[in-house]
Amino acid sequence: MQIDIKYVSLQAPISYIATLMKHLLAICFFAVTLFSLTGCETPPKGNARLLDFLQDGKTTREAVYLQLGEPSGVFEAGRILTYRLAEDKGGYLLLLQPRIGWTGLYSLVLSFDAAGTLTRHSLVKVRAE
Repeated sequence: MQIDIKYVSLQAPISYIATLMKHLLAICFFAVTLFSLTGCETPPKGNARLLDFLQDGKTTREAVYLQLGEPSGVFEAGRILTYRLAEDKGGYLLLLQPRIGWTGLYSLVLSFDAAGTLTRHSLVKVRAE
């Protein structure tokens, strides 16, 4: 009686594993690169002329929204808008989250008449760093 011994080739599974490892390595490299780049965020710089467009009796509510975006606070059915601002060496900037190196926190208060024209604005220092 003769016994046939068949050998199973491991070549296919080994090449499959090698290919899989290459893909996993590429995905890991991509993930590490992506996460490292998100940590290299450049902080925004202030603008000394950010508020120069504000003129009582002339500036419209629409112009304020176009220049400064959504306010941090809206009161009296939109007649009063507030924006949180910070200041650095370059000037003022809209504050979304506190950052290291900013020297102050301000509240810009804008008051509009019924027609949507700015009647009064003031920049109030809220907190000193």
